[in-house]
Amino acid sequence: MTAARRRPSRRKTVMFSAEAIRATTNPYITELMAALPDDVEAVTFSRRRALFGQVDVLHVHWPETLFRRRNALRTAGASALLVVSLTAMRLRGVRTVRTVHNESPHEPATGAEGWLLRLMERWTDELVLLNRHTRFGRDLNTTVIPLGEHASTYAGLPMPAGKPGRALHFGLIRPYKGIDTLVRAFRGLTDPAAALHVVGPAKDDRVLDEVRDVADRDDRIVLRPGFLPDDALVREICEAHVVVLPYRRMHNSGAALLALSLGRPVLVPDNPVNRDLADETGPGWVRTYQGELGTEALAAALAEPVPSDPVRFRGRTWSEIGTAHAEVYRRVSA
Repeated sequence: MTAARRRPSRRKTVMFSAEAIRATTNPYITELMAALPDDVEAVTFSRRRALFGQVDVLHVHWPETLFRRRNALRTAGASALLVVSLTAMRLRGVRTVRTVHNESPHEPATGAEGWLLRLMERWTDELVLLNRHTRFGRDLNTTVIPLGEHASTYAGLPMPAGKPGRALHFGLIRPYKGIDTLVRAFRGLTDPAAALHVVGPAKDDRVLDEVRDVADRDDRIVLRPGFLPDDALVREICEAHVVVLPYRRMHNSGAALLALSLGRPVLVPDNPVNRDLADETGPGWVRTYQGELGTEALAAALAEPVPSDPVRFRGRTWSEIGTAHAEVYRRVSA
């Protein structure tokens, strides 16, 4: 009697909550999808696939991006379609993994949006946390997989030397990021050679107007709103002496990891997550301040030299991160 042949296991299909891969897509998503091993197929979110296609795992990142649109009518329509899609997948046994990037949405959800976020939370089967301090509303099986470093992502691009006295803030211009506080702190500097660059697209034009008002024609401040291609972004980061991220609420920061990956120190609020990052990366790379960012803390960060020892990372290569995620997908869909 011959032994039965074992059929090869089918690849797991993981649908990410990103609806398309664009130039503006967060590099965390593109790097993670590319780093998954061969037995995992990563696809972007589509309602057709959600309703009728082969999906083993739905991987949700920023859930509000699946239904928030530019106006209330479009948001309502996208929300209704999302409920249908989620229900169809749940009935077919698709499991849901959620990466907790933030402990709460940057823009608070109320009414129907809040109900939809609570529904997605109830239908979550397993969590990926980016740090050990994250708290979530439900007691679920969790795996800590840190944010990835981006030195390899931009390795082929020119990386100029830093310019003394230049501070940089980059990324989406949003209310919670405290850019107005940064501009006020910078305007307290008396050094005429100091410079502050604020670059990135504005989530809300009103926030950009507020930043312009606070800058009030200070020629040392350069505002460059709008999306920057990779080469321009890397140039801005590398030419800064320090990258300043004065977020009013800071939990995980891809911007901090990107700056550190390119060899630029960061100035960030003092909290447990950032203290852990400082311990990991080595002396001088992560500089913290308490309370609201002031001129004194900013001046000290601009006066401190860039560390001579290279930045240290632990467990942040994309091969490690891809392997760890694949283990989560296999377990939750078994």
